Amino acid sequence: MLALGLILLFRWGYKCSKLTEARDVQLTNAARESVNARILQIESGTLTPFVPHGIMPIPGEQFYWEQAAQYGQTVKEHAFRGSNPALYIPLGHGVRARVGGFSGTAGATTNFQWLHSGVVFVSNKRIVFKGGGDIAIAPFHQILSYDPFPDGLSIIVQAIGTMQIKTGDKCLGRVFLKMVNAPPKDEAAQTLSD
Repeated sequence: MLALGLILLFRWGYKCSKLTEARDVQLTNAARESVNARILQIESGTLTPFVPHGIMPIPGEQFYWEQAAQYGQTVKEHAFRGSNPALYIPLGHGVRARVGGFSGTAGATTNFQWLHSGVVFVSNKRIVFKGGGDIAIAPFHQILSYDPFPDGLSIIVQAIGTMQIKTGDKCLGRVFLKMVNAPPKDEAAQTLSD
């Protein structure tokens, strides 16, 4: 009786795992189709402008992309390194003289850290990341270099350093390239609105 119960339990668990696996494949296929549809929309230039919540657009700016993301940035840490122990010589009546002493140098190290999760916005003039109570802004004219990778974007900004934004799909990199390589202002408005 116990053996029969274990066999039935095993078969039920196996059937549930197959159903879960089939559902995961459907969700993966749906997510892939959603990403492909968004990429087609990006490539065709049919993104519609919107007004993002909590971000004030600058004159002539229109936002075209909003996506959940994780933000990382180079962080400069300052540290004082090196010291020599001092020798204290008692002179009497609680008075001591210090011989030798403290010497060292101040140094700065630069490290990359993943900081916050939040939302990244792409406009025709800048990239804005908002999350964790912070806002990071990278105007296009201050970007020194950029590298879209399969699940995000890495950019080097003049005043900030390296910024990486990880999204989980390749849409952010495509939108960024579309905005950076967009034609001049008047043509860009016509192309993106058509």
